[in-house]
Amino acid sequence: MIDAKDIGIDFPLGLDAIYARSSLHLDDEDLNNLFIKLLPNLKIGGYLMIEGKTSDDFKIKRSNAIAPNLVVDFDGHIRRVWDKEYVEMVCQKFGLKLVDSGITTESIKGEETLFIHFIIQK
Repeated sequence: MIDAKDIGIDFPLGLDAIYARSSLHLDDEDLNNLFIKLLPNLKIGGYLMIEGKTSDDFKIKRSNAIAPNLVVDFDGHIRRVWDKEYVEMVCQKFGLKLVDSGITTESIKGEETLFIHFIIQK
């Protein structure tokens, strides 16, 4: 497993796909640095798939903002808040194409939780 904060590592070349679900809990600067390091290793036509919390999710609503798009819960759990506008900006910046996005609802321990997903192509 790769720790996204360890952006000094060498990622393998020619990746077909990169998938992250509720794991990119980075501020905007660290996430930008990760994309700079990682995206050149994604092959042309490859996919970046991201799932994370929306601002409407109960875990986000009960949390406090600590940076743009980043919150901390009462128990110290840091989460990234994802939205389509931010991902569209990232796509434009890095020359990527947003192929699909949507919101799904899941039940975790009896609580309804919301995830937003993005499928991005290089």
